[in-house]
Amino acid sequence: MKLNQDYNRDHFLTFLSKDFLKDFRSDIRPVSTSEYKALKKAFSLGRSESLDLQIFEFEYSGSFNKRITLAKEAFQVMKQSAVFQALAIFYSPESDDWRFSLMTANPQRTDKGKVTLAYSNPKRYSFFLGPNAKTNTPTKFLLSKGLVMDFDDLKDRFSLEVVNKEFYNEISECFIKLVGGTLGSGKNKKTYKSLLQLPSVSSKSRVNSEFAVRLIGRIIFCWFLREKRSEAGVSLMPQELLSLEAISTHPEYYHSVLEPIFFEVLNQPVRSRKDPYYDEPYSLIPYLNGGLFSPHEDDFYKRRNGDQSIFHDSLIIPDEWFVEFFKILELYNFTIDENTSYDEELSIDPEMLGRIFENLLAEINPDTGESIRKSTGSFYTPREIVEFMVDESLLLYLQKKTDIPEDKLRAVITYDLSDDAEYPLNNPQKQDIIDAVEKIKILDPACGSGAFPIGALQKMVFILQQVDPDGQLWFKKQLKSTSPEIRRVIEREFSHKNFDYIRKLGVIRENIYGVDIQTIATEISRLRCFLTLVVDERIDDSSENRGIEPLPNLDFKFVTADTLFSLPDIDKAGQQTGLFDDREKIDDLKYIRDQYFNASGIEREQLKTEFVTAQKRLVDQLIKEHGFMGVGKAELTQKLTNWEPFTHRSTSWFDPEWMFGISSGFDLVIANPPYDVYQGEKKDDIKKIKKMDVYKVAKGGKLNAYKLFLARSTQFQRDGGILCEIFQNSFLGDNSAKLLRKFFFNTQEIIQVDSFPERDNVKRRVFEAVKMSVCILISRKIEEDDYTFRLNVWESKYMDSNFSIDYSKSEILSFDPFSAQIPMLDQNTKELFAKIYKSNSKAPISCLEGELNMTFHRKYFTDDSSKPKVIKGAAVQRYLLTDELSQGEVEYVNAEDYINDHKNSKKSHHHESQRIAMQGITGVDDERRLIMTIIPEGQFCANSCNYVISNDKNYNMHFLLGLYNSYLINWIFKKTSTNSNVNCYEIENLPVPTLESNNMSIADEIAEYVKEILLITNRGSEEIKSKQIEIDELESQIDTLVYKLYNLTMDEISIIENTL
Repeated sequence: MKLNQDYNRDHFLTFLSKDFLKDFRSDIRPVSTSEYKALKKAFSLGRSESLDLQIFEFEYSGSFNKRITLAKEAFQVMKQSAVFQALAIFYSPESDDWRFSLMTANPQRTDKGKVTLAYSNPKRYSFFLGPNAKTNTPTKFLLSKGLVMDFDDLKDRFSLEVVNKEFYNEISECFIKLVGGTLGSGKNKKTYKSLLQLPSVSSKSRVNSEFAVRLIGRIIFCWFLREKRSEAGVSLMPQELLSLEAISTHPEYYHSVLEPIFFEVLNQPVRSRKDPYYDEPYSLIPYLNGGLFSPHEDDFYKRRNGDQSIFHDSLIIPDEWFVEFFKILELYNFTIDENTSYDEELSIDPEMLGRIFENLLAEINPDTGESIRKSTGSFYTPREIVEFMVDESLLLYLQKKTDIPEDKLRAVITYDLSDDAEYPLNNPQKQDIIDAVEKIKILDPACGSGAFPIGALQKMVFILQQVDPDGQLWFKKQLKSTSPEIRRVIEREFSHKNFDYIRKLGVIRENIYGVDIQTIATEISRLRCFLTLVVDERIDDSSENRGIEPLPNLDFKFVTADTLFSLPDIDKAGQQTGLFDDREKIDDLKYIRDQYFNASGIEREQLKTEFVTAQKRLVDQLIKEHGFMGVGKAELTQKLTNWEPFTHRSTSWFDPEWMFGISSGFDLVIANPPYDVYQGEKKDDIKKIKKMDVYKVAKGGKLNAYKLFLARSTQFQRDGGILCEIFQNSFLGDNSAKLLRKFFFNTQEIIQVDSFPERDNVKRRVFEAVKMSVCILISRKIEEDDYTFRLNVWESKYMDSNFSIDYSKSEILSFDPFSAQIPMLDQNTKELFAKIYKSNSKAPISCLEGELNMTFHRKYFTDDSSKPKVIKGAAVQRYLLTDELSQGEVEYVNAEDYINDHKNSKKSHHHESQRIAMQGITGVDDERRLIMTIIPEGQFCANSCNYVISNDKNYNMHFLLGLYNSYLINWIFKKTSTNSNVNCYEIENLPVPTLESNNMSIADEIAEYVKEILLITNRGSEEIKSKQIEIDELESQIDTLVYKLYNLTMDEISIIENTL
């Protein structure tokens, strides 16, 4: 079968039977399509029994633009045939192009366990094929790999993630070759010198890396424009300017072609362009936006009187690099339409701009030139997670704003269209949804490359498509209170039935906002908004600007600012008005913002000037009326005037009223905030941060940016507004987050927490390259004395398996009022967990980190085996110390020198007694998290292990060791631990029975069994192997005694042993 030719059924059937499916049996039967709008003909072509896979062929009319409708109708065909896994061909007699799709859905079961015909989680994955397709990737996955082995193999072949990774890795390699750095390791290690030369900039400068990222992002943006064609097949970006051939015909390609496209063509109306850019082929490129790619100082572009930039000779990018880069781009299909988790085309979509930004900047350490490369997706929020967070947030918002039942709202929000008929909406309900969508204000305070704003935009447009398919209701809404210019655009597009363009324009204009501290982030966010509009533009080659409506100005939609810092807190004692209570001047700024959104040409420049003038006038008035003096006046004046929205400079503060004109807060604050720890170079920021009002609830342990962002985000919510953010799972139970947890319990109604514990399988992690536990918090800004929320603990980012529990606020505080931990229980274990905590208390122990810091105390280490041994975490096993370390080597310590230098340390004498040592880090998935043994006196602990000492003689070392190594204590620990660290406060907080005369004998028995185990393990590995059965029996006896010590019933013991 030729993948780059027209679809041919006979060739396809031969391919299936000989080259793809082991047991395909052809059985061609027609399927009725009389009830469908998009599908004209359908056939069942046959089946693979081993894969439980049906094969369909679908013929549709017109273009492929209505992807979701085609997918919906195809899934309905599958549903009627009781098919849950299928391969499908989609083709049209009107086009040479065709799609080869894998379609899957999960059968839903009734309470009695019967399979119904209802679907859940339908997904389609499609290869774009035919004469216009790039077939390198489909050939690799469909032809070169041979016969499909099993269904997992089939799914991997239709995996967009695999395609994206492959593409990103190739782009990443080109990036490193451009800026310089190291790829690979060992024999495969290669070091590249920087090919990019910038005027007066070191090759190791971050300016270099950011220039390269911008360049790659801009080229790929233009490559997407190449995919948008008129009905005559004329592209918005001519291949004679953007292709491999173009490089060979235009020497010094960057200066001769790319610079003009970026800075002289896309952001200039054709009639205003300089010679030769108003003639073909440049005239075929429409004017898109006056601010698009406007050069800033780090672009090093400033034209002389002639054709060249003054940096022509000092900004150098070899043509050979562009050849290598374009060869990669030419291998892949690009689609200008953003994929969804419901319907994915295995092509490069605009989300890739986000991946490139989020990841490339982490590729190179500017100081060393070394690669710090992470696998694809390490920082970028996966599409599945974005969609889930957007869906759940919009559901909550619509529930609050309408009286529509939840099942109806879920039906209209989810891409799964099979439930829409089961839960239909009446006309008043449709109007209520449109009214609510029109009013929502959404902020991403750490927007990065725009994943959440774009995700929200996509979903809101989808909702509008369902409730208002002919666009009439939304059209009427958009005509109200808009400028004449926007009204003209809306009316024109409506006359051409370009409903999605009107929907998207309205949502971008009124509903979504983003902030990021990095200029390049806001630039990428704007580019993605531009592309999502371009995909719905109607090209008319005979009209001015080829019929393309200039894209809106997004300077007031995505701003570059430091979200964490607000305007200075001026002492306004005695003042009767707030800082921004001069409504007339505030409204003046709002009016200019509204006019500026769709302005172009001279009007755009005039409005810029008007805004700057009005802003300065308001600043002067504020200072005058409020009577600010001294430092307060100077600081406020400086900060307000330093915000320059039309430049590329980042502002050191963020205020939503000053920057967006929004004073009452946002209906939804949604984000994936940074997880940086403030240490090293960032320590300098801590002094500033400690002055922030959110610091008092974000402090604790190492200061982490996510805690500051989370607390700051609550200041952006309107009363009753929703917060939905993803961040480190330490929020659930870590002591460092206790103030933040309490703050949320006291000031918010927590609706839902979705936890994703660490996973060894990288495919199941939320962020593949980072073995990190994360969680999603959804809350509402309202103070409630008590309420119930749900905790979901998920097996993977695909959210296909989980356990859930409902907690009340009062229950959480009853477990542990001091830290308000949220344990990861299920409904069966909650009552038992509560009993254990209420019936017991903290043990009289101290847990400490090992006294020898392996970095700071390195001078005391020695390989002299006559000295005391250093006990590292890797040496500690259950009831055993070993010299066979999984990492590192056995070392010793010059104890006398260490003790002399640390006489005043409380730890300096702990080596004089027996103590319990434990591993400081264990796997979250491990059955046993607590790994401990007793170490003899005279040995020292490294900081890779913690140790326990007893403060009460009744709690001797042997009893405590048996207790902490027991099944029960491990079960308790796993329910509250949120990451791989075994923290000392977690050990100290474990509930332990008070030892008294009635239970002391049990503790003594435990201690005796522990001594017997240690007698065996201390004799070495051969003794352990020969007596493993005896050790297991002794441990079982200890577990039984521990259950008895806690007064657990047989049913309760069964719960624990079935859930560890």
